[in-house]
Amino acid sequence: ANTEKGKHIDDEGEIVEWCNPDDKIISLDYVSESTFPPQLNSRAVEAIEKADLIVISTGTFWSSIFPTLEYGDFYKYINQSKARKIWVFNCNEDKDSYGVYADEFIDIVKALGLNVDDFSLLFNKDAVPSLRDTSYSYRKYNTSMGNNNGKHSSQKYAEAILKIYYGLADFYPNHIAIDFDDTIWPRDKSQVKYAADNLEALNYIENVTIISGNSFDSIKRKLSSIYGETLSDFYVPVWADASTTQFVKGKKTDEIHSLFIKGDNAYQVKNYFEYKFGIKPVNEVEGEDVPFIKFKPLSEKERKLVVDLYNSFLRYHLGCPETKAVSTGRTTVDILTSRDSKSEVFQHLGLDKLNTLYIGDEVDSGNDYSVADMATRSIHTSGVEETYCILQVICNDIRIN
Repeated sequence: ANTEKGKHIDDEGEIVEWCNPDDKIISLDYVSESTFPPQLNSRAVEAIEKADLIVISTGTFWSSIFPTLEYGDFYKYINQSKARKIWVFNCNEDKDSYGVYADEFIDIVKALGLNVDDFSLLFNKDAVPSLRDTSYSYRKYNTSMGNNNGKHSSQKYAEAILKIYYGLADFYPNHIAIDFDDTIWPRDKSQVKYAADNLEALNYIENVTIISGNSFDSIKRKLSSIYGETLSDFYVPVWADASTTQFVKGKKTDEIHSLFIKGDNAYQVKNYFEYKFGIKPVNEVEGEDVPFIKFKPLSEKERKLVVDLYNSFLRYHLGCPETKAVSTGRTTVDILTSRDSKSEVFQHLGLDKLNTLYIGDEVDSGNDYSVADMATRSIHTSGVEETYCILQVICNDIRIN
């Protein structure tokens, strides 16, 4: 390490004990006793390229953080990454950078070439004054994370990181709308524990609505395994049956009837499939208006054939141009109204006029795309385990406030 006054420090042990605010460290040199100088670890580069989240965490600056960024121009890979980036500042001044303020740390990494504009800066309100904030106008967050001999509370630290990552640090929703399959409840039975915890969390949060394209019978079987047949202790409204009908504690309480398929049309579709293909719907279709017509079980080849045939020809031939066929689940084809039912629920409940958070596994494309676009903010979850993480962050925020 090299200091402002030209001192050369040859040993890392001396660097971390330097503790001299009157002659601060300003740069590093790298030496190798090997014939072949060390190179960047390709796995580290690959990790940065694949990352969803990059955190510059707390630690000794000149013996750990800065050399990691500088050596082999590793910072350039961080600059190129599209991941969410967060820089967390220390609670106390370390001896290798004693007397260095937050602004100075920022100046050093900017001079190196790190694009600080890409980062959210996280400061601990319980830190020493020199590291509690910055005069720069970067995207920054100040939160209390404790200071036990220079260490954050690990739980508060993790929660602060996740709130920034999920866009919840500066946003508190008036209402939460959430998908069901692969968001709350998994297809993989080994993850059902997360489903139970997710439902418990939703039951704890006020102003939550589940919006699902699935049948309520299917959802009720899953809810009943946790809350019993009457669902008397489960308070969250569930929009199901192709997102046309609201159920509270297992009972119908609301519907958007304009999304139903007219009885005559439904009966005609049922008869055509039954007599032409030998396929019967699994739901009751007897001339009444219905939210959907469900065919299963079908092979993947059969599903593709039915969907392609219906959407390109049959709906017009049968006089049902305002319907569509979609593959759902693993063996099912649903005939539905062609209107976007999840968006209709949003408008029906006035959620598009509130600060609404939407959580789903297809917010970037597919089933949740349009409704996620109507929400104030949306979170794409990779599955029930990540949903558990998101809901725990929200629940803990409620407990604190």
